Parts: sequence; structure tokens; C-alpha cells
Amino acid sequence: MSTHFICNVCARENLAETADRETPGCAHCGSSVRIRSMLQMLSVELFGDGLPLMEFPAVPAVKALGLSDDWRYAGILARKFSYVNTYFDREPFLDIVQPHPDLYGTYDFVVSSEVFEHVPAPVERALEECHRLLKPHGFLCATVPFASDGQTREHYPELHEYATVNLGGRPVLVNRRRDGTIEIHEALVFHGGMGATLEMREFSQTGLVDKLRQAGFAEVIFGSEAVPLYGIFPEGNFSLPFIARKEHGKPGLAGDKIARPTGYGDGDLVRRLQIGELRSKVADLENKLRGVAESRWMRLGRRFGVGPKLR
Repeated sequence: MSTHFICNVCARENLAETADRETPGCAHCGSSVRIRSMLQMLSVELFGDGLPLMEFPAVPAVKALGLSDDWRYAGILARKFSYVNTYFDREPFLDIVQPHPDLYGTYDFVVSSEVFEHVPAPVERALEECHRLLKPHGFLCATVPFASDGQTREHYPELHEYATVNLGGRPVLVNRRRDGTIEIHEALVFHGGMGATLEMREFSQTGLVDKLRQAGFAEVIFGSEAVPLYGIFPEGNFSLPFIARKEHGKPGLAGDKIARPTGYGDGDLVRRLQIGELRSKVADLENKLRGVAESRWMRLGRRFGVGPKLR
């Protein structure tokens, strides 16, 4: 089914097929439902309203950290806030499972999309480190793939010293446990293609919430609502974006630090969307009229001077 929507990453209009969580849906920047839904939650948590990222007010007083964030939004966040995007394997380097005491309590929010399913066990180390990095009012805005029921399943709970190697033309994981014994794991799952990022676990929703609470987060809110204006249609109660607040609170963290642009509101976006739909309908009608004008019977009518004149 085709739908009109405004991409809340690039703020441009789209007419596209409704897509699953990962399929690029915006014809301009290629944003997916996952990206758009996460940024919707970030906007509501910061400003109490769902604004397109391109139209976020610039608030340099807000300090933020990205964990391997997507290029589609990382550059824009850097222009809006005191934000830095970090990586595990290149500069600016940050390993979220390691302690960073010099950074504790310095960030208003941390953004992490599709990271925590890849960090080595125990994943609690990474979640606890995120909690320590945040200011008391801070929050984590994140996505991970998760199932709606069951328990979180660790693929390699005894990881200690390990490496992936090619054995017989297939990648395998070789691990030396703390007790010195060697184990070999086959049937590895990589995200982003063979040899890319290894999946370490499969979260469940309840397991994810439990681990976030054990890490010290007071509240966990999932983004389960559809937002047709931005082409956000959650497929079900799984793999939803979430906000984990360090303390109990309410949306609008940056509300006291910004002056919202006058004359701005969702009504403006709706009008843009309505205009886009009208233009699409006009273009469709024009195409149909051109087809009629070039039909065999219309050409025959023009030849004998009968029938409507279409220009």
C-alpha cells in the first residue's frame, strides 16, 4: 500500500510503499521505519513533541553521545547539539563495555541503534556504562532487535578470549574460557553480511527491560504508536525503539533550554503533506488525460473534427 509521509530525518515529502522495519522508505535519504521511529522518540523526549530532525532547534547546551550512529542522522545531531558520534573500531573511539570515569555524569542523552545485541557478554556492562555516562535527568534512546515473548538468549555466555576464524570455508568462533577450556561455535549470525558484526544474543522484551532496570534505569518506554505523518507503522510488539530514563520523569528534557520557533507546529507539516497528496493526484490526472489524448479513438476524432479538445 502506498502512503504519503514526511521523512522526519530529511523533512522531505514521500509517496512510498509501507515497508518493514529495515527497508529504506524515504526516496531522498533512504531512512527506514527503525530510524524514523527512533528519532520520533528522541524528539518527544527532548521537546515534548515529534519534530523532524532537520527542524530541531539548535541547543548547544545539550550534550549527547552516539554509539556508531547512522550517517543519516549523526551529522544533523552534531549541528543541533554538543554531540559526538563514536565507534568501536575507529576514531573517535569508545568501547562501551569499558569504564570511562572521566565522562561519568556528563551526557544528557545517549543514542544507540542496533549495538547492544553485538557487545560481548555480559551485556550488563554496556548498559551500566551508559547509565553512568548520563546526567541524573539523562536518557538512553535506542533500538535492538527483540522478541515479544520468551527470554533473552545468550549465544556465547562464556566468552573470554575469542576470535572468528575461517575453517573449511566457513567462519567459526573459537573461544578460550576463563578455566582454559576451548570451545568452537559454528552457525554464526552476522548483521550486515558475512564477516561483519557478529550477533551475540537475541533479546526478549521482558529480558531487555530487566537488564535495563538492573543497570539502574528507572523507566523504560517503548515506541509502539503509529505516526502516519512520518511514515511510521510498527509491525508488531517487537523490536520497537525505546527510551530508558535514568530517573523517573516526563518528556521535554530540553524544553527549558530552547525557544521553540514561532509559527511552527504539526499543522504546517500536515499542510505540506496535503499539498503533496494534491500534487500527486493532479499529476496522476494529467497522465491519464495524456493517455486519453493519445488514444486511437481521440486521434481519429481529431482527424474528423469531432470530440473534446484536450491540450
